[in-house]
Amino acid sequence: MRLQWASATDTGRVRRVNQDAIFADGTLFAVADGMGGHAGGEVASKLAVETISELPLTNGLAEAFKDSFSEANRRIMSKASRSENLRGMGTTLTAALVTVESHRELFLVQNVGDSRAYLLHRGELQQITKDHTYVGELLRSGSITEEQAAHHSQRHVLTKALGVESVVDSDIFKVVPVNGDILLLCSDGLINHVTDGEIEKILSANVPLQQKADQLVESANLSGGTDNISVILVEVVELDSVEQEVDAVSLVVPPQDDQVRPIVRGGPELLSIPRPIDKQSIVRGGRIFTTRVAVFVLLLLLLIGGVLYSVQLYENHSYYVGDSGGVVVIFHGHPGGLLWYSPSVVRVSSLHMNSLNSVEAEAIKSKVPEPSLAAAESYVRNLQARVKQQSFIAKHPLGLSTTSTTSTTSTTSTTSTTSTTGPGAG
Repeated sequence: MRLQWASATDTGRVRRVNQDAIFADGTLFAVADGMGGHAGGEVASKLAVETISELPLTNGLAEAFKDSFSEANRRIMSKASRSENLRGMGTTLTAALVTVESHRELFLVQNVGDSRAYLLHRGELQQITKDHTYVGELLRSGSITEEQAAHHSQRHVLTKALGVESVVDSDIFKVVPVNGDILLLCSDGLINHVTDGEIEKILSANVPLQQKADQLVESANLSGGTDNISVILVEVVELDSVEQEVDAVSLVVPPQDDQVRPIVRGGPELLSIPRPIDKQSIVRGGRIFTTRVAVFVLLLLLLIGGVLYSVQLYENHSYYVGDSGGVVVIFHGHPGGLLWYSPSVVRVSSLHMNSLNSVEAEAIKSKVPEPSLAAAESYVRNLQARVKQQSFIAKHPLGLSTTSTTSTTSTTSTTSTTSTTGPGAG
């Protein structure tokens, strides 16, 4: 498979530090979005991409790829446990691996969190991954609409991330591309401000791939740029196998009966490893009580208990920055409260809403969720620094002024790769 790829990452217009990390070497591509304070997010995202880039060349490539996420999770938790400043850090991670299965060249796509993978197939954009967020769960259950999800106050609340729990439960997909397809990996700094329709339009334009990556970042910044923005584009220039010229995106799972299941046009199909089912049954009181039913009841009880525990745990670790009487305030809890919990004020800053620009003020009015008190305080300090800088420039128009610049890194490469077992060196 001959590929061309390009990437771009940017701090955005509000954040002072870029906590995203990206990796691309022609065989493995990855985007991570860190969280957990000023330093923790950077450390977690960098550690995640470094870990999976060490993916060993083995025969069981799919399992090795999945295990690399577990190893990244272990390393992040281990490092956080050894440093008070890094406690609570975590990261999302979305990665794509080029490989060959049954004489077909394909991408293995794996994700944890809300960084996404898309595929532009013959001019049509399709989201491959599923967001591991509270709002994403509501959307998939039918509790809210797409429009409501786009403006939900809790759309950034994650349900899964690396570094949060000892066992990581990632999703992994198989995507068989055709010539001309473009795979997009991105952090939520892009999708928070650029719609799928706009992404599709930019990717479909007849311009160089690097220009498309830069335009995606620029569009997110022009629409607010309230978070770090990272994108990787991978274009399939040429496939080695003519068998892969299909009419639609092929999303294949290992067959159960020597027959490949038909493609599913409505969305990607999750690659899952089947678990053995105990078919024995126990006869009690003249009725058949199967092991499956017993397991179901037990899982249901555990689920209910887990939900109640998760609500309490989530509320205890939820913070957001908002407006209270024209002053920027840090709240403990989440906007509107949750069940029997109500948000409470934990920090009142000296920053007034009328000192912010329109983008910052709108973000505060909409409430900015943060994963920890340290992260919320860092966000407020960044705003205060920006206001102080602007005030200094206004008072000294003829003197020396301090300017803040945002660094954007872009790279583009082309390679011819035929992968049989795993990625080569970057």
